[in-house]
Amino acid sequence: MKWKLYLKRCFTLLVALFITGSAVWAQSKTVTGVVTDANGLPLVGVSVLLQGSTAGVSTGINGTYSISVPGPQSVLVYNYLGYNDHQETVGAKSVIDVIMNENAQELDELVVIGYGAVRKRDLTGTVQSIKNEDITLAPVGNVMQALQGRVAGLDITRSSGKSGSDVNMTLRGSRSINGDNTPLFIIDGVPGNYSDLNPNDVESIEVLKDASSAAIYGSAGANGIVIITTKNAKKGGKLTVNFDAYYGINGFLEFPPVRTGDDYIELRRQAYIGGPSGKEPSDPSILFSNAEWNAVQNNQWVDWFDLGTRNGTLQNYSVSMSGGNDRTSGYFSANYFQEQGILYNDQNTRYSFKATVDHQIRPWLDGGINVISSFTDRDERRGQYFTRVLCLLPLGTPFNEDGSINPFPLAGDSQLSPIADMADGQYVNNYHILSVNPTVYLEAKPVKGLSLKTLFSGDLQFSRQGMYKGTQSSEGYSLGKSSAEIINENHYNYKWENIITYNTTFAEDHNLTLTGVTSWSKYQREESGMRGYNVAPEYSFHNLGVSDATSRVTSSEYVGSQSMAFIGRINYSYKGRYLVSLSNRYEGSSILAQDHNWDNFPAAAIGWRISDENFMKGATKIDNLKLRASYGVTGNAGADPYATQTIGRAGTNLAFQETPAAYYMFGSEIGNLLLSWEKSYGANIGVDLNMFRNRLNVSVDMYNVDTKDILFKRTLPASTGGSNTSAFSIWENVCETNNRGIEVVLNSVNIQKKDFTWSTTLTFSSNHEEITSFTSNAPIQNGDSYLVKGYPLKSYYSYKYAGIFQTNDEAKPFSRKAGDVRIEEVVVDQNYNENDRQVLGSPTPKWMAGLSNTLLWKGIDLTFFFDARWGQMMNYGILGWYNPTGGGNGPAIIDYWTPENPSGRFPRPGSDRGSFAQLPVGSNSVTYIDGSYIKLRNITLGYTLPQSVVGKVGLSRLRVYGTASDPWIYTESKYLKNYDPERGGADEFPLAKQLVFGVNITF
Repeated sequence: MKWKLYLKRCFTLLVALFITGSAVWAQSKTVTGVVTDANGLPLVGVSVLLQGSTAGVSTGINGTYSISVPGPQSVLVYNYLGYNDHQETVGAKSVIDVIMNENAQELDELVVIGYGAVRKRDLTGTVQSIKNEDITLAPVGNVMQALQGRVAGLDITRSSGKSGSDVNMTLRGSRSINGDNTPLFIIDGVPGNYSDLNPNDVESIEVLKDASSAAIYGSAGANGIVIITTKNAKKGGKLTVNFDAYYGINGFLEFPPVRTGDDYIELRRQAYIGGPSGKEPSDPSILFSNAEWNAVQNNQWVDWFDLGTRNGTLQNYSVSMSGGNDRTSGYFSANYFQEQGILYNDQNTRYSFKATVDHQIRPWLDGGINVISSFTDRDERRGQYFTRVLCLLPLGTPFNEDGSINPFPLAGDSQLSPIADMADGQYVNNYHILSVNPTVYLEAKPVKGLSLKTLFSGDLQFSRQGMYKGTQSSEGYSLGKSSAEIINENHYNYKWENIITYNTTFAEDHNLTLTGVTSWSKYQREESGMRGYNVAPEYSFHNLGVSDATSRVTSSEYVGSQSMAFIGRINYSYKGRYLVSLSNRYEGSSILAQDHNWDNFPAAAIGWRISDENFMKGATKIDNLKLRASYGVTGNAGADPYATQTIGRAGTNLAFQETPAAYYMFGSEIGNLLLSWEKSYGANIGVDLNMFRNRLNVSVDMYNVDTKDILFKRTLPASTGGSNTSAFSIWENVCETNNRGIEVVLNSVNIQKKDFTWSTTLTFSSNHEEITSFTSNAPIQNGDSYLVKGYPLKSYYSYKYAGIFQTNDEAKPFSRKAGDVRIEEVVVDQNYNENDRQVLGSPTPKWMAGLSNTLLWKGIDLTFFFDARWGQMMNYGILGWYNPTGGGNGPAIIDYWTPENPSGRFPRPGSDRGSFAQLPVGSNSVTYIDGSYIKLRNITLGYTLPQSVVGKVGLSRLRVYGTASDPWIYTESKYLKNYDPERGGADEFPLAKQLVFGVNITF
């Protein structure tokens, strides 16, 4: 670990050098002051530069600043977005207070859209922008976690509680069945991987929601676009150094407890009574085996959850430098992020780097390079740990007398301890992932208004996964031997784009922007692997040559695809009042069938700035009122890369008499020579309203999206044949879906005083999703949910819980008995069967909301953020671990029915009843519950030291803060106690809470 110590020392030395250098320079004359607006309110973050140099500072939380100048002839330049620049000659003054005047034109910030940027006032599409200060508000390793609940219509949930886990996300619902419903991510103009990014490097994120905004990306934009712009230095800007760090605890884990002690014994007793005997046990010892009873007598109860989990840690250190002169600017950053998970041996370490250089080669020619890279070292614990905690016997001695793990904690029992693979080397699952995303560009501006830009980018990823499963791991124990495996996987994604843009203003009131693009991309993936058995733990996966030679298995795979597109767009504005945008993308994809792989994706949008009309002049409280409407077509080529080809496979189990012979047969996937584009047709109507000098901003959008010719991998009837393990399948364009809904975004500055500001952001969205046309009238299972016409793409189709039969008389007509589950009949015939299954609900929420409040008082900042997902159903896997036989174990929250507890939700236990899955039809209906929740996502308290204090040590800004993530959760269902419902009902890797402390320093 010497290199880690060396890296930390380098960071310390770098910080010390900048502090020392700044302190020496500060020995000259010091000028202080306060910068305010015309109303006397302090302006935070105003750039105060010494003219003719790169020296400068920014105003603090109260608008104060302190800067050293070489002499009375020095000139200070004050710059702030939305305000006119201001200059002051120092002279003999040591205190200079400045009042800055608004520049209404600059207040219209630029919003990044596809292949360009427009002023927010000229925007015709539906775009929501999130700035850096909101992205870095909560300390997270994954930049998309920072957007949870902040973007209306963007549904983001964490996929797992293990370290380094990603997020799941959809924008305005799901459209595709087998295709990916995740939005496209454009990073600095080219497709990229957001998980490689250091959140501190992100300048802004724009989410393009409607089809008119996304259509310019064609097939890639079918599920919406997320444009991420990373930080860059401005030419002529001063040298700025930022250091950000935080450390925290990743834990405080809540998980439904299992039964122990008297509670566990009572379950065994009730199972005995509900079994064949039908009476009380004569002696409690008959409820257990001899080994189990001895453990009970010796009070050897075991909390497997406590033994296998811990409070992990979270730490992050980032350093960035930016600066430049009139011709060259650069931005460089380095980041170290480490997360220890809630299970032992679960950790994720990431090193991220970013380097950006822009240079003016000639007055009319610019060029630059941008490289984002990361290296990840991740160790994962095996799956199924928490499920074993839920179902394994809570008795025995987990450790030997010498402190080592006892693999069989109960004498005479062959049940493997759930913590057995925590022994050194018994289970290893290690990933090394190197990602490199380089982009180079040249941009020429030969005449006024004309830009010619070419850029080439690569998204390269190289990974190695090494696994070892010893005989004391659950997999190795069941297999009876150890195994080792290595998988190497390389991804190469190249993109070359040429962009021509011409902007002109004519007849004073007419503004026209023309954009043309050619876009070529190529993707390929190569994978190779080897697996062997009977490997000693000392070798792990590092030497498969010592494995049993006869058992070794090798594999390799290659996948490739490419696409080409030609794009044109016209943006027109008349007086900034009437806005029109027209675009078309003509694209071809190698994934689709010949003669069907090229198609057009047109879009149109209009905007009307009503507030600029003469009849609105009396509405002085309205700063902006704009009506927007758009319509566009997006596409999706989300089938397997070789879905149009029928691939032959070799076999050897053919013989002529006693002589074996090779032969070839069709693979399990049949090629479709008519496979074409899946297309979404989206309409959007929106209104933007700004009032009270922009202190209240509201945007409302209503949309409707029809997706047709959806790509679906259909299983063919068994009569068509297939392999020994699966039937034939084929990709087809077979069905249609509809998504419609409403989105609201509200920003308000509730209070704005000299020393106190309170601002609020509210987002709300509701989406209705359904399958409008389908290849089958009967529900079709698709993973853990069903496809049902008239319902969302993910729907739960099963039996509906209607209570528990209280008496044998009422249960007898249904061939049940008291204590069995009652289900709602669809076909009323007192016969529970397949005809009684129905749609219960969907994991897709009916509405989502987010509420953020930020309070600033002098140097103190307080932010708390709530979000909600409401109306979704959850198939709660933890409830499925109920064991009615009384054997093993199960969650203590399960309230089973007995004559003494008639209000119990779960069926009566009985020693002869078998497992939960073996109970009568419909018993599993108890696992479907309401998954609605409201969560305090995070609360942050920070303090920014006064400029008069930090300026003495050469700093521009010093802020310390603490953040608590997920400290409070309200759930609609009582069965979700001790469980974070964002996990979606899964019983593996629950989500942990976090408590983090950090510091932000600017030199």
